[in-house]
Amino acid sequence: MTTLADTGYAEGLAGLLADAHSPGRRRVLDLMGELLEEAGRRERVRDLPTDAELLAGHQRDQERRGLMVTTTDNRCRRVKALMGWMAPRSVLDATTEDVENYLDSCRIDNTARRNYISHLRSLYVFCVREGYVAEDPTARIVAPRRKQGRPKPLSDADLARVFDSANFTARLAHRRLRCFLALGVFAGLRSQEMAGLHREDIDADAGTLHVRRGKGGKQRTVPAHPDILAALEALPMPARGPVFVQGDRFGGAPLEPWNVSHQVNRYLARIGVKASCHCLRHTMATRLYRATHDLLLVQTLLGHSSPAVTAVYAASDMTTAAPAVFALSVPSVTNSGIR
Repeated sequence: MTTLADTGYAEGLAGLLADAHSPGRRRVLDLMGELLEEAGRRERVRDLPTDAELLAGHQRDQERRGLMVTTTDNRCRRVKALMGWMAPRSVLDATTEDVENYLDSCRIDNTARRNYISHLRSLYVFCVREGYVAEDPTARIVAPRRKQGRPKPLSDADLARVFDSANFTARLAHRRLRCFLALGVFAGLRSQEMAGLHREDIDADAGTLHVRRGKGGKQRTVPAHPDILAALEALPMPARGPVFVQGDRFGGAPLEPWNVSHQVNRYLARIGVKASCHCLRHTMATRLYRATHDLLLVQTLLGHSSPAVTAVYAASDMTTAAPAVFALSVPSVTNSGIR
């Protein structure tokens, strides 16, 4: 086998490197750096995981970060979908164009596209950190601008219909439903926060609820409205652990957030109220802001990370704006001094 030394190239290369003024020295050093960098990259990615191993590793990473179960599930579902679309190629081989083409194939609106990009970006940030890929193919993808939504609170008439006692019986399912409704309207809890409520989180003496499964893994404490406590006391509650479990016995698996939403949404549709479970949270925030005009208070109780998110409730409140606008008038010709 012919070696580099046999060809005489080694002596020539050594000569280039020894001559500090040689025009080829800088290029040789650059090439050597690139080769070493490539060798290091190949060393890092020599043992690539299978799709199943990658998915499991990514899920563990999300759970260790304390993310909501629904967030982790949504991200894993989206990664699985990309894996299926990329097959037989690995998602580790995906380019920016591949990911863009996958998103286009989903035929989704801008809001969903933003969410999908966020879910897939979490995968590739993990892969870069673990050394499975050299760069994140989603880094150069521009997400659509977020459309500013408007709160969708229930009207007074709909709210009265929601809590009409004629709609409920003594069945456990109905008692649970009253809890979900009260937790949404009087505490502004999300469905995953209701599902994550534990007996230890309820302090009837202090009149507080501890929210342990807030969005982004955040926790907060909110006042427990008397209607919430009354609804919870009507339940058979465990001494500790999840309050809402699957089935009728304590010790069962906690209800999933989608199950809470489904029960509330089905009830609202049955009584003719065009709203969703999340609209209960909007109702609480809207009514609270109208009563206090304290944006920081509303932000704190809702668990928003930024007042900019909560500001939508101030922007939609017309209780003070409308009278001020209606008081505006146009001066008459006589009073204006116009001749």
